[in-house]
Amino acid sequence: MKPLLLITGLGLSLSLIGCQGTLQNNKMATATPAPLYSRLTDEDTQKADQALQQALETLPSAQKQHWENSNSGNSGTLIPLRSYKSVAGYYCREYRELVRIRQRQAVYFDTACRSKNGNWYPI
Repeated sequence: MKPLLLITGLGLSLSLIGCQGTLQNNKMATATPAPLYSRLTDEDTQKADQALQQALETLPSAQKQHWENSNSGNSGTLIPLRSYKSVAGYYCREYRELVRIRQRQAVYFDTACRSKNGNWYPI
């Protein structure tokens, strides 16, 4: 997830910029930083990152990966959308992420690329 991951060992001169946007009222709007993400617990973030890694590595496009933290009640769903190889030769995937915290939820669209060590990092 954007707040948790550092781009170490990726070999790209990219920096994390947080979420590229949120979907609000069916319109794309930029969000820096993502307000709902700031309310995730460390345990939420860890579960969400594990789900992101698994979804991007193993799921075909349009399949869902769900995560839930029974301690906080927070949850989310990740859906890989499109896969491609970057000009620099890295495998990348666009994905949609739904984050639910109590009665609030937000949808984010982002892209992550896989490093040589096999981890996926949002760009």
